[in-house]
Amino acid sequence: MLGYPYGWLPALVLLAIAVTSVWLAPLRIRAEFERTGKDDNIAVEFRTLFGLLHYKWSVPFIRLTGGGVDVRNQTNLDEGVLDTETRRDGKVTMESVNKWIERAKRILRQTDDLTGLARHTLSRVEVRKWEWNSAIGTGDAVWTAMATGMIWSIKSTLLGALSQLTRLKTKPSVTVQPEYRGAGFTTSFLCIAQIRFGYAILAGLQLLVRMKKTGGGVRLWQNILFKA
Repeated sequence: MLGYPYGWLPALVLLAIAVTSVWLAPLRIRAEFERTGKDDNIAVEFRTLFGLLHYKWSVPFIRLTGGGVDVRNQTNLDEGVLDTETRRDGKVTMESVNKWIERAKRILRQTDDLTGLARHTLSRVEVRKWEWNSAIGTGDAVWTAMATGMIWSIKSTLLGALSQLTRLKTKPSVTVQPEYRGAGFTTSFLCIAQIRFGYAILAGLQLLVRMKKTGGGVRLWQNILFKA
C-alpha cells in the first residue's frame, strides 16, 4: 500500500518519453525538380514520426498553352494504415498568379511579424543536401555565354540566401553547363532538409496565435487564401 501513491510514475515516465520522442523526431523535407526537353516533374515530400506520417505532393504533368500553363498535381497522405491519394487538374495563368501575389501581400500586411516568424523557423532548418545542375544552349555562342552567366548569378544569390537563413550542413553541388551545339535547357534540383517536429509544431502554434490576433482572425486567412 505504501507504493500505491506512486503508481502513476510509470505512466508519467512513459508519457515523458513519448512527448520527448515526438519533439525530437525529425521532420524531413525532400524537394525535387527536373526538366528535360519538354518534360517537367516537381515533387515535394514530407516524412516524420519515424515514417508513420508521410505526405507527398507532385506535379507530374506541365504543359504550356496559349492561355497559360496546364498543371496536373497529385497529393498522397500516408498515416500508417491510412493511405489517401488525390489528383487535381488546373490551369495557371498570369491572372491567377497575380491574385496569389496580392493575397500573399495582404496576409503579410495584416499578420503581426510574419516574416520574423518565418526567419526564426528557417533558422532551425538543417539543409542536408543541395544539388542543382543545369545545362543551357541558345543556338548562339554569345547568348549562350550570357545566359550561363545569368543562371550562375541566380544560383549564387539563392545559395547565399540559403546559407544566411538556414543551417547548411552539406557542401552544395551547383553547376551550369553551356551547350554550344544547339538550343535547349535541362535542369535537375534536389534539396533535402529537416527540422525537429517539435519546432515545426511550435511554429504552427505561433502562426495560429498570430492569425487569431489578426483582425478577422482565422476566417480572414481562409477568405484570402481560398476565395475564388
